[in-house]
Parts: sequence; structure tokens; C-alpha cells
Amino acid sequence: MKRVDPIGQQTAVYLSDHKSSTRFYSIIFVNIIYNNWIQYYEENTENNFHFHRR
Repeated sequence: MKRVDPIGQQTAVYLSDHKSSTRFYSIIFVNIIYNNWIQYYEENTENNFHFHRR
């Protein structure tokens, strides 16, 4: 069963309008990986920062 996805619908409209799906998806893909890496890095280094502050 397919759920209603307004963001997905906007993405489909954007892709049909601009004809640049590969570049559009590569930018999203890089942003997702970058955000996940930043979150992972901050979570793993938070204890070290607290340790140095003491």
C-alpha cells in the first residue's frame, strides 16, 4: 500500500520540470551521508569533549 508523500510528489514534479534527476539525487544522497556522518562524529566525540573540559 502506497502512502501519500507530498515531498515525494514535489520531488517528482521537480524532476519532470528540470530533467536533472541524476544530479538532483546525487546532491540529496551526499547531503544524507554528510548529515549522518556529522551526527555520528558528534555522538562519538561528545564524551571526549566532556573529558577534556574537566
